[in-house]
Amino acid sequence: MSAGSNGDGAPFSELADRIVEIACSIPCGRVSSYKDVGIAAGCGPRYVGTIMGKFGAFAPWWRVVRSDGTIHVWQEALPHWDEEHIAYSRTGTVRVDMAAHAWQPCLRGR
Repeated sequence: MSAGSNGDGAPFSELADRIVEIACSIPCGRVSSYKDVGIAAGCGPRYVGTIMGKFGAFAPWWRVVRSDGTIHVWQEALPHWDEEHIAYSRTGTVRVDMAAHAWQPCLRGR
């Protein structure tokens, strides 16, 4: 992972490690939003998206979705969601049923 800063003074690699760790803690069959993962990691949702894009192969990336239940790579997420019995809508925009599957990560340092 590359060095740098996430804007709050923490090295980028520490941020990446926190985000991947949180993504790995999302239980099978559940999802969390970029926003909620960001709050738990101590960063914004855009950082979560960046890290999941770069290092998502080390985590169950399909369990981190937008707050409305959508994900950019939904075609790739569908087999994982089916395997984990995560309900999603196929009408119009494909989105996870957040009411049934949302999971809240623990807040960092609280």
